[in-house]
Amino acid sequence: MEYSKNLTRKEIEQSELDRKFGEVYESVGELRHGLMIVERDEKFGAIDKNGKIIIPIKYWYLNDFYKKVAVICVNETEEMADEMELEEWLAIEEDVIKQGLINNKGNLVTPIKYDDIAMEYCLPKFRSGLLKVKLDGLYGFINIDGEEIIPPTYDDARDFSKHGFAQVKKGEKWGVINTAGEIVIDIKHEQIWENDGKICYFIATNNLKCEWYDHSGKFLSNDEVDKMLDKKGK
Repeated sequence: MEYSKNLTRKEIEQSELDRKFGEVYESVGELRHGLMIVERDEKFGAIDKNGKIIIPIKYWYLNDFYKKVAVICVNETEEMADEMELEEWLAIEEDVIKQGLINNKGNLVTPIKYDDIAMEYCLPKFRSGLLKVKLDGLYGFINIDGEEIIPPTYDDARDFSKHGFAQVKKGEKWGVINTAGEIVIDIKHEQIWENDGKICYFIATNNLKCEWYDHSGKFLSNDEVDKMLDKKGK
C-alpha cells in the first residue's frame, strides 16, 4: 500500500496496525508505550504491535497510558448481574464503577477498588508525583507505584500544585498539606487558595476576612504581604 509522502514513519506504522487489526477489533487505539487499547464485544484490553494480548479484553473501560500506567475500570453491577434477581437489577439506579491502575506489562499496580481516580484528557492526573483517588467517599493520594502515600481520609481535596501543596477538607473546613501528607496550614478555614505563580503563597478566608500564609504555613502580617507582593512585581 502506498502512503502520502507527508506522513511520518510513526503515522505509516499506525496506519498499518489499524489495517491489520481493524477487522479483528471494533476499535484500535494509538500505539503508546508498546501497547494499543482495543475493544471487542464492548470490552476493553490492550495488545502489542504483534497482536499479542497483554491486558485481557474483559474490562469495562481502559484509559490511555501515562508513564506506562493507565486507569482501568470495572462495572461491578454488570459482573453481579447473573447473581441478581430481575427485581434487584431493575431497582439499580446507577452502575457501580470501580477503578485502579494497571501497567503496560498487564500487571495491576493497585487493586481495582477506587470510586474515582483523577484524570485529565483520559490520562492519570499526576501532580507533584501524586494522583488523587477517592475511596468510600474520602480522598487521598497514591504514587505511580500504587502506594497510598496519603490515605483517603479527607472529605474533599484538590490536586497537588507544582509547588507540592494540596488543599484538603475535613467537615466544612479547609487546610493545606504537602506531598508527605504533613499539615502545612491547619484545617480550620472556610476556603483557601494557592497562588500558583513564581512565588508560592496562600490566601484563606474566614467570616469574609482574608488571611495570608507563606509556603511554610507561616501567617503573614500586612507589612509582610506588601513586601512579598512588591518583590513579586519586580
